[in-house]
Amino acid sequence: MTHRMFVVDVLRGLQAFTRGDEGGFRPFFAHGLEAAERAIASRASPYEVPSYAIPYFYGIALQAQGKEDEGASYINRALGQLQAYGMKARHSTLVQGRRRFVQVLREWTA
Repeated sequence: MTHRMFVVDVLRGLQAFTRGDEGGFRPFFAHGLEAAERAIASRASPYEVPSYAIPYFYGIALQAQGKEDEGASYINRALGQLQAYGMKARHSTLVQGRRRFVQVLREWTA
């Protein structure tokens, strides 16, 4: 359960982002990214711990802010993890949803 608590950080980070809270947005994701890195280092399966979710959604939020390159690096890290574990369906879904997620966040924060 403690491994999965970082998913709450994604939700809190996205909530802060949509409210325009730059000061609150980054710390939630920073905490979540640290937890995701620990899960990856412990070789936890992404089936068990969705550690790809933090860098993916952080990258989406960064791209919604117009930080395309910085966001892409986080998204690519997440997609690489899915590829490494052979999670083709999830990888495909996130690739396909990427632009739409960015668009929705931009609309919510406009």
